Amino acid sequence: VTVNERSLQRLELYFTSSAPKKLPIVFSGKVTPKRDYVIVDTVLIPNYVLVFAPKSKLDTLQFIKTEAYDVGEVDQDKIADIQLATPVGVKCEPNLIKAKINVDMVSEQTFEVPIMAKNCPQDIVLKPFPSKAKVLCKGKISQLKTINEDSFSITVDYDSVKVGSNRCQVNVEL
Repeated sequence: VTVNERSLQRLELYFTSSAPKKLPIVFSGKVTPKRDYVIVDTVLIPNYVLVFAPKSKLDTLQFIKTEAYDVGEVDQDKIADIQLATPVGVKCEPNLIKAKINVDMVSEQTFEVPIMAKNCPQDIVLKPFPSKAKVLCKGKISQLKTINEDSFSITVDYDSVKVGSNRCQVNVEL
């Protein structure tokens, strides 16, 4: 028996003998990264909850939300205890969860990558000018650490060059 609300005039009791239902938890809140930061993800621990309620009520529930939680601006990982927004007549176990907000710094890095020709006949030499191009990458620092000039391929396809034209399509691949 769970006492959900009480007053001097009234006492409400909800009783159920139905089996619990396992439902996912949905984060309800606002997390704003500071400048040059990005929210990588928000992990809820646990990410599901056991819900006890009359069967008619359980059948209408597909998830349980957290209480609205405004973290504000963040520039580092944060762990917070958050209450669940439990509907009237419903009991959740647990009713308090942890939210782990993972943050990463955003940066940019420039790479100078050689431009290579492809599909050239053997009797023709295609020399792109300039011979190198700058590639600007923006992303999480942890991702930028795994990238270098060799991660990119910049090509000019001879088959895409039109007769009498001094322009061609350049393809960049990661």
